[in-house]
Amino acid sequence: MKRIKNCFFAALLTVFFLCPAFIYSQSTGGYSIIDTHLHYLDFLQRTDGFEKLVEKMDEANVSHAVIFGMPMAKQWDEHAPNEPAYYLSNDSRAYYFSATDYILLRELQMQPDEIRQRFFPFVGGINPNDKNAAAYLRQIIE
Repeated sequence: MKRIKNCFFAALLTVFFLCPAFIYSQSTGGYSIIDTHLHYLDFLQRTDGFEKLVEKMDEANVSHAVIFGMPMAKQWDEHAPNEPAYYLSNDSRAYYFSATDYILLRELQMQPDEIRQRFFPFVGGINPNDKNAAAYLRQIIE
């Protein structure tokens, strides 16, 4: 019974908060969103590129984004028959991949100004367990 009440309460809150936003967005032609956590690369350090990303952002009415690479890369072990697509795809390890920051920056720098201005790049390829992480951060920010 308590679970039913909780589900009802959650549904009521959803309707209370989302319906006005939906009605507002439909009546005014929408409003823009800023995405504060967007990964440009996947766990294999691949991407569909900025052109596709911007197209999808426009469809979702996302005006700007804080953008990251993917700080973890998935290893494809010799015994795994298929290339992993996600960090939970198999039991192969994932490891910190600092080059993701450089890949993102290189790709972003090749974009025209009107695209670059929509993104706020963020450093992400950091191993927080490494005592050299602070030095790496200083180096990449400079």
